Amino acid sequence: NFFDRHSSTDEKINELPRYLSHFSGCPADLVRLDATPGYFTYAAKIPKQIKEVYTSLGIDTNELKFLLILRDPAYRLISAYEHYHRTGFIPETKTLNDIVEQGLARYAVASKKAAEKGRLYSAEGDMIGRGVYAPHIRRWFQVFQSHQFLILTLEQLMRDTAGTMAHVQQFLGLPQVDLSSLKHSNKGRYELPQMPENLVDFYAPHNEELLKLKDEHPEAFLDTPQNRFGF
Repeated sequence: NFFDRHSSTDEKINELPRYLSHFSGCPADLVRLDATPGYFTYAAKIPKQIKEVYTSLGIDTNELKFLLILRDPAYRLISAYEHYHRTGFIPETKTLNDIVEQGLARYAVASKKAAEKGRLYSAEGDMIGRGVYAPHIRRWFQVFQSHQFLILTLEQLMRDTAGTMAHVQQFLGLPQVDLSSLKHSNKGRYELPQMPENLVDFYAPHNEELLKLKDEHPEAFLDTPQNRFGF
């Protein structure tokens, strides 16, 4: 999570050798990946910082590629809730409905304040806000070209793992490897609770906005007749 640390671009450049040391054992012909959910919805400066830091290395940032895997935001929140319950981050006495009701109220206030200041709400640490995808994608498109992205959904990956991974390999310029036997790992196990209706209602217009963005930038989204983009 190098780029979501709260430091300036100059500090990032100075810290870069430590960050790059994590890749020191990688052969030069391998693609290097930095995977984290944090960069997407955290501080608005992250896309710009990434571009500035890589530019300082003399790297053509038009060659960078971004892979974004989204999940149905309502189910993503439930998954986060169950994870935080298991790890003790959320007290056992707090129900899913408690989290949703409090989160929706908090998001309404925080996003309004951000809008009044003319900025995008970062959603850092906000379980509700992190599922509002389209505005954050637009922010990244303002810094990098849309064709540098491959955006897909977890549902697509689950529905057609081999086909989806073939698209990912092609996008990254990797040789095609048959992944039809790829097994699911690190899968959370919990009984799916009843879906709060207010959560579904909240995300519905935001999901529609995401589909509109897909139509505006089809080059950035995985959307085939055999495996349509969506949740």
